[in-house]
Amino acid sequence: LAGLAATVAGLTITQAQQGPFGVQDPAWAHDGKHIAVSYLDRIWIMTPDGRQPKAITTGEGTIEREPAWSADGSKVAFAADRGKGFDIFVVNLKNGAPNGAPIAVTTTEGDERWPSWTNDGRIVFAHRNAPAAGHNGDASLQFDLFLTRPAAAPDTWEPAIALTETNEIGRAHV
Repeated sequence: LAGLAATVAGLTITQAQQGPFGVQDPAWAHDGKHIAVSYLDRIWIMTPDGRQPKAITTGEGTIEREPAWSADGSKVAFAADRGKGFDIFVVNLKNGAPNGAPIAVTTTEGDERWPSWTNDGRIVFAHRNAPAAGHNGDASLQFDLFLTRPAAAPDTWEPAIALTETNEIGRAHV
């Protein structure tokens, strides 16, 4: 993947520079013809050999992570922080390339991360509320699972429903 990183950005990155700037979060399309990765805080789609890279967004100042392909390969969901916490976005694809602007699936306070598609086109993701000021709890224990699905109107999603609820000591209830 180191060669892939150089191909994507056209940059020479030394070993000391790789740290958080390297390729991460690889996700294979179900047909095996494309891979989505997070690189330099953006989601890229490319062929498995790292050729034909295409950024799925053009936004600056955004951190994009955790791409996930829909079962039919027509969409990629991902988590993006545009300055107010991570939300889930979906971009439509045509022939492995972005087709339109990303659609916000969530816009709630806190963080939504790790989207995963069901076979029928719904998205399961993890959500946590914004930590209260002075809260010393382990933030990883505060994530709950939510589910959403496309609404009847094009490019809109239904409000997410909670699948689990974590109490203050970190125990999830289903």
